[in-house]
Amino acid sequence: MLRGKGFPPTIVVCDPRLFRNVAEVLRTLKVDFRVPESLPLRMDEGTVIADDECRSYVEGSAQIYVVNRANVWKIALLIAGRRGNTLQVGIDLGSKIAYVALLDDLLLRYGYVESSEELASEVGELVDLLSPKNTIIKVGSPERRLSQEARRIAKLMPQRNCEVYVVNEERSNKALAILRSAYPEIKGVAKDIIAALNIALRDGVKIR
Repeated sequence: MLRGKGFPPTIVVCDPRLFRNVAEVLRTLKVDFRVPESLPLRMDEGTVIADDECRSYVEGSAQIYVVNRANVWKIALLIAGRRGNTLQVGIDLGSKIAYVALLDDLLLRYGYVESSEELASEVGELVDLLSPKNTIIKVGSPERRLSQEARRIAKLMPQRNCEVYVVNEERSNKALAILRSAYPEIKGVAKDIIAALNIALRDGVKIR
């Protein structure tokens, strides 16, 4: 029998793809976890994350969260004790669009997309997964000028509880010490991603 009180959650997920997803999300949220060496598992304390297939292998009175691909983030945020109030996305425009997504103060995801439509799809996916109370989109632009691409992005973003800002992108590709300290994950990333992160953290002019 595993003793759960005061210990990290235990993952009992039979679906390999779902297991990897759960583990990745918990690591992103900086939540340690355990995996049992064998099944069935008896736990009378603590927390278990299980899928439908493995649920029947868990015995005892521990708190059990049944996870699927649609609710992974919601369950993980609950276990991590995070509210997930604000999804904030910083965008650096270029030949490819660089973006950084933050949930409150947590760096969730960063990367590149080819078009505004693909960016809107990424943001929509995050909104569906996280159900944030607010979504804030910040688009970098020289001297906060409202470019045609910024207008296009504003139109494509989710319509509910979503605000869009234009942010001055001057010197945004510099990773200052305070930024590196707050987000050690950015070490070695491209300057476009650094710019998108800085843009996400700056104030801007609301355009929607």
